[in-house]
Amino acid sequence: MRAWLALGFALLMGLTGCSTAPPDGITVVSPFDVNRYAGKWYEIARMDHSFERGLSEVSATYRLQPDGSVQVVNRGFDTARQDWKEAVGKALFTGDANRGALKVSFFGPFYGGYNVAALDPSYRWSLVVGPDRGYVWILARDKQLTPEVREQVLAQARKLGIDVDQLIWVAQNRPEQRFGGLTRPPGADNRRLMTLDHPVLSSLLPVVLLIAIGFVAGKARLIRGEGVRDLSNLVFLVLTQALLFRTMSSVHIERLDFKSVALYYLVAGALFIALLLIQGLTSRSAVVALAAIFSNTLMIGVPLVSLAYGEAGLVQLFTLISMHALVLLTFATVVLELLVAHEDARSGRSSRATCW
Repeated sequence: MRAWLALGFALLMGLTGCSTAPPDGITVVSPFDVNRYAGKWYEIARMDHSFERGLSEVSATYRLQPDGSVQVVNRGFDTARQDWKEAVGKALFTGDANRGALKVSFFGPFYGGYNVAALDPSYRWSLVVGPDRGYVWILARDKQLTPEVREQVLAQARKLGIDVDQLIWVAQNRPEQRFGGLTRPPGADNRRLMTLDHPVLSSLLPVVLLIAIGFVAGKARLIRGEGVRDLSNLVFLVLTQALLFRTMSSVHIERLDFKSVALYYLVAGALFIALLLIQGLTSRSAVVALAAIFSNTLMIGVPLVSLAYGEAGLVQLFTLISMHALVLLTFATVVLELLVAHEDARSGRSSRATCW
């Protein structure tokens, strides 16, 4: 049964994505020429994010691939470790290739929005916005912007409602050398190390460690049963409701992306039916199938999505959570009741009391 639970969780969470649409009031650049955009860009400024914290000399290189995707190579110098870091990802257009609306992934099926909100006519600088105004990058072909161009870019950002006072200006002072025909920073290599501050580990480790601490505390009886119930009530009845209200209160329903929600339930329904067919049409298989698809989108999903995607990810997750129990429990309960009635009829027993 644990294998089915793991399979269900992996499929559902892997195929349900975070919103990649641009924020309200921001229109992406069109027409957009990816061939002119390809090449190396230097990060001039950015908002503060955990996955780039402490990095200087950051650059991004884009290479158009034969299948229409774009290879993304991000590099930066970790000032604390005095070492270079590199991440290789893939970008895909979310619509027409003549619009500057893309999504980027550095880890499997998980994508984040990459929306070109402003672009120099000569493709010398670019203003990129993620799924909300908390994710902003100013990129340029040169390591520095002239004061005139810098003010021009900031003026564009202010018009789009971006708080430019929160921008971090990235140092670009280290020299570059040529390695194997490619311009690469001194000391950089081709290794892609999974260090503790890697965005994947920085999102997963806090949740895993918290689970481990709770497990050890329970085994050691450091927390009494009454305390566990009180803590559970506090989280479910107070803190989660407050987080749900805070996250969704400023959301415009017309801007919500229901495509990924529909995909989630499509996969959930297909997985539920597949498990029923594999294990046989019995009441027990219905319960196992429900356990496999009813993944922990709250206690595990909220911290993981919050750490990995921020506010934009929580909006998408809470849209799903608000319909989660209503759709899945209703569907599974109806199937379970039908199977119980069928089993009773075959055994000659009168129908038992329903679950209602």
